[in-house]
Amino acid sequence: MDSLSGVIGGILKRHGLEQGVIDYDVFAHWGEIAGNLSRRTLPLRIQDGTLWVYVENSSLIQHMGFLAPKIMQRIRNQVPATSIRRLKFTLRKVEYRG
Repeated sequence: MDSLSGVIGGILKRHGLEQGVIDYDVFAHWGEIAGNLSRRTLPLRIQDGTLWVYVENSSLIQHMGFLAPKIMQRIRNQVPATSIRRLKFTLRKVEYRG
């Protein structure tokens, strides 16, 4: 008998959801990825290889823009199989409805 994780993994793969689950692992590791900034930021969604991140004010958007290459490296270190290629920062907590 297959393990539950094997069965779930097979279902995800058959429905094309396996990569999405891998990518959303970034949300679980956001504290390690963003460090102290995780208290002032929040990953919102992933769309077309872009991770949208809420930040609490406009000066922090600029700061996060400078840190984006370092954050991307941390994402790749935490979740090596991720398909996230870009970061976008926004002041709006609800960026997407769909």
